[in-house]
Amino acid sequence: MAANPKTYISISTPAVIIDNVAIGIVPDSFEYTPGHGKQMVRVVSAGGGSISTVVSDDVKTHLSTSKFKVYPRGIDIDLIDTWKANPGQHVLSVIDPVTGAFSKTFNEATCTNDPDIKLSADGVVEIEWMSLPPV
Repeated sequence: MAANPKTYISISTPAVIIDNVAIGIVPDSFEYTPGHGKQMVRVVSAGGGSISTVVSDDVKTHLSTSKFKVYPRGIDIDLIDTWKANPGQHVLSVIDPVTGAFSKTFNEATCTNDPDIKLSADGVVEIEWMSLPPV
């Protein structure tokens, strides 16, 4: 008898914590890149028609990016100023608050964009980060 496949739940409202402060984000707005970096694949020839590949890892590209959106509340605007004032000194964590089965921590994080802050009823502010690859 075949085993039932495991069901996974999509994470749309992760808990985002920056420097031990929970941040309320716009649902479905968190995204990140793992920071595996880029690999270059080249071909070498040994003569006689034989070839093989050489793979090199570009460690300069081993940075993770993450971003999310917040609503332009006063507390979030003040936090953005703090994040910008201390580059490379932040710890950003994202956790599945329902199961806890998914969690990533981004160390030495820097807020990299100068966010457009639209003060309106439907305004959102996108915050972008770069950090070491998540653990």
